[in-house]
Amino acid sequence: MRLVTFRIQGPGAYTDRVGAIPAEEPRLIIDLNRAHRAYLKDEKREKGAEELASVELPSSMIGLLEGGVKSLRRGERAVEYALRRRKAKDQTQDGKAGRVAYATDEVKLLAPIPFPRLIMDFMAFEKHISNYLSLTGRTVPKEWYELPACYKKNPGCVIGPGETVSWPRYTKTLDFELEMAIYVWKTKNAPAGEGLKSVMGFSVFNDFSARDIQAKEMAVGLGPFKGKDFDTAGAFGPCLVTKDEVGDPQNLKMVARVNGEVWAEGSTKEMYWKINQLVEYASMEETLHPGYVLGTGTVGGGSGVEKGRFLKPNDIVELEIQGLGVLRNVIGRQRKGSG
Repeated sequence: MRLVTFRIQGPGAYTDRVGAIPAEEPRLIIDLNRAHRAYLKDEKREKGAEELASVELPSSMIGLLEGGVKSLRRGERAVEYALRRRKAKDQTQDGKAGRVAYATDEVKLLAPIPFPRLIMDFMAFEKHISNYLSLTGRTVPKEWYELPACYKKNPGCVIGPGETVSWPRYTKTLDFELEMAIYVWKTKNAPAGEGLKSVMGFSVFNDFSARDIQAKEMAVGLGPFKGKDFDTAGAFGPCLVTKDEVGDPQNLKMVARVNGEVWAEGSTKEMYWKINQLVEYASMEETLHPGYVLGTGTVGGGSGVEKGRFLKPNDIVELEIQGLGVLRNVIGRQRKGSG
């Protein structure tokens, strides 16, 4: 499934819901909780269908992930049911209890998990770290080949597709990073070679960076901090694609475009540290919970700093990963003190 978190704007208020975009109707979003409730009420004749649906298929992405494989199966069945009733022109689907289906242009897409429990961002591509370190005459340290290095990013910095990136007033060199996000089930001490079994799905991830500040922070031997953590610094989306629809996640083409111009191309097959290894290392003596997101780090060449080019106000940044869609964001204006 292609799962999304979407916002319904009402008079003076809004509601965030979880939906699925059917492959056969890519401009339609099915509200999973409401579709499941309708299924329980109309097909199963369940009493208390609304309460049961809220338990079996919650209206938040983290709640859905906590339900594990059972939630996904219920979600698939709910989508099939909703589509079948639509084809039958069933008007009861949009009754007092709330609409079941929306056109994508009626709602606002958010990040798949608008506020993750934790973001662990790795540096899995050898070419990227080699390119980055070479800018200051350094080489990849031997320790990098001994374990997958990672930093923890602020979950409060997350934005979704179409949102504007706020330019931090303290930086002159704002950059993008072409990455893939990994969404996990609950797991601890994933066995060697089996980390992928704990993965639920994937999305595109743009790790925006204040390069000048990042360089100073990491010269101290700690960080990054403000080089990576500022409001809007992490864009995710446009949807969470479940693992069964992705095929081989270690062989997906990756492209970055700025204002329509290709700035970077690569593939997940170039990862030195594979998805299995990232999950296994992250879960070593530490429980990974639904709502945790792992980043692969930047594909080689997948950032402006590697080419000596940086973003400008009003730039449109598009990151695309094969099978996962296009994540598009606009760069905001430079504020006083940043230019």
